[in-house]
Amino acid sequence: MDFRTGLAMQYQQKLFSKFPLFFRSVLYPAAYPSNLALLGIRCGLGWYSVIEEAAREIEQELNLEWCNQVRVPQNIASLDYDVLRPLSPTFTSAYPIMHFCSDIHGASGRLEISVVGGYLCHPVTSRRIEEIIKGAQSRARTACERCGSPGTFREGYWQHVYCDECIAPKLMPDSFDAEVVTSNL
Repeated sequence: MDFRTGLAMQYQQKLFSKFPLFFRSVLYPAAYPSNLALLGIRCGLGWYSVIEEAAREIEQELNLEWCNQVRVPQNIASLDYDVLRPLSPTFTSAYPIMHFCSDIHGASGRLEISVVGGYLCHPVTSRRIEEIIKGAQSRARTACERCGSPGTFREGYWQHVYCDECIAPKLMPDSFDAEVVTSNL
């Protein structure tokens, strides 16, 4: 495992534990089957700050919506697990009762954040969550996927958002940037 992969795994675990309501599919995969639980976050480290900001705002929305109803993510997970499977073919499930993140990945230079909507959340809360996700996706279009610096969408064989430094990193130290001095031979 290389350094960047290890760093990504550490940062993912930090995000998952910091925002347990939004990322409960990772914490309780039996109740919330998802790509996020199986594969983790699949994008460059530069977008992690955008993801963290969005997760913080969504977690706040979920806490405001459910602060009086349910206080522990484990309680929500066990309730959702029970309603995941309908009692009969005619019974329609209200699964899940509140929003959760099911996938985060980069594709064609875009940050994709997939959320499964909660059936018992107020429509205003659902709209705010959608706006938060759209805002995060918009911010990612101008942030370097690799380092998080201001970046530009790069068209090519693979489409990515990179800063100038990450797309064409310096190969020589600054001392070599000076004019070359030749000796008299």
